[in-house]
Amino acid sequence: MNTVQMPVPTGRPADPQPPARRPQAEPESALMNALPALLGAVFGVVILAGVGVMLVGQAGGLAALGSALIGAHSAWY
Repeated sequence: MNTVQMPVPTGRPADPQPPARRPQAEPESALMNALPALLGAVFGVVILAGVGVMLVGQAGGLAALGSALIGAHSAWY
């Protein structure tokens, strides 16, 4: 019976290599880090101003809001 003869390995197997390191990322500008927070703050102020305009435009305005929050018929106490 004929069998395939594999060559005898000479030497030991190569040592495993550590993974290649990625180059260090460039530092981002401060504006790119602060921009989302600034946009969120501006958007929040716009929403707050819009709610205030809606409340003043309703009958009773801000007085009705105060009455609803701390008046005799307020529902959250």
